[in-house]
Amino acid sequence: MVRTGSRRVFPSRREVRSDYPTAREHFGTFVSAVVTPATCAKGHVIEARQYGHSRHSLPAWAALVGYEALPEPLKAQFDEIEEVRNSRIPGPGTRGPITPSCP
Repeated sequence: MVRTGSRRVFPSRREVRSDYPTAREHFGTFVSAVVTPATCAKGHVIEARQYGHSRHSLPAWAALVGYEALPEPLKAQFDEIEEVRNSRIPGPGTRGPITPSCP
């Protein structure tokens, strides 16, 4: 944090070049209007690491990329999640991403 008079200015972790596709002018610099998990992880290293090791990260990743895209060790780990074992989800071959894939 930098103080300029009575105003506090926080250095942006989203600063980008002015020609960046999502760039927006912000107090004399340009920032990305799109915040991604990677953006958040830059400023919240501990929280990102904790989430990465939590029981929520693998199901979230599987929902994004689809079960078939997981490497074998992660498929085995996913299959051991209690809610998955006790669910009525059909076999692994039918699990796909939550969003339709683009051609």
